[in-house]
Amino acid sequence: MKTLSATFERFGGVMLLPVALGLIAFVLIGRPSTWMTLTVAGLAMGMMIFLMASGLSLIFGLMDVLNFGHSAFVSFGRLLQRACLHGSASGCRAAARP
Repeated sequence: MKTLSATFERFGGVMLLPVALGLIAFVLIGRPSTWMTLTVAGLAMGMMIFLMASGLSLIFGLMDVLNFGHSAFVSFGRLLQRACLHGSASGCRAAARP
C-alpha cells in the first residue's frame, strides 16, 4: 500500500485527478471535436459561476449586503446573446441599424 501511495504522490497526487478524468471522458466520448467542445463549454460555465460567486462573496464580505446586481447583468447579457443567435436574429439586425 505504501508503494502505491508513493507512486501516486510521485506522479502528482491529487493534481493528477483532472487529467485522469479528462482522459477517461475522452475515451468514453470518442470524437475529439465533441470532447473539445464539451471541455471548453464546461470551462466557460465554470468561469461564469466563479465570477458570480466571487462577486457575491466580495460584496457581501465588504458591505454585509446581498447584492445580486452583477449576476443579473451576466444573465441579461446571456439572454441578449441567446436572442441574437436563436430565433430573433432579424430583430437584432434591425436594432443594430443606424
